[in-house]
Amino acid sequence: MVQEFRLLKYEIISALDALSLDSLRLLAKFVTFLRTNIAQTEIITTNETAKLELMRQASTDPMFMADLQENMTAFAGVDAEWWEAIQLNDLGIRYQIVQAIRFQLEAHLTQRWI
Repeated sequence: MVQEFRLLKYEIISALDALSLDSLRLLAKFVTFLRTNIAQTEIITTNETAKLELMRQASTDPMFMADLQENMTAFAGVDAEWWEAIQLNDLGIRYQIVQAIRFQLEAHLTQRWI
């Protein structure tokens, strides 16, 4: 990721060297505009609209739906194993707690009646 960022930065700087002074001024104005709240709101709205459109398209794409079904099936298996392990662990902890309480009660009763 860092390497890709450096390469992109180098490409942009190299491209800027070829621009005229007027083009650089226009680009500076555009960058300033992109940093405004109005531009950010527009960018976010556009991104959300694009994401919604991709989600709509995905629901009708047979390859996507097949991949989704495969992943959900795999997830269901792993999820069941995970919950089973937690439940068994929970039962083990409960058993240990009950045993500890029982041991303490027996020790208390033994001391009391001795």
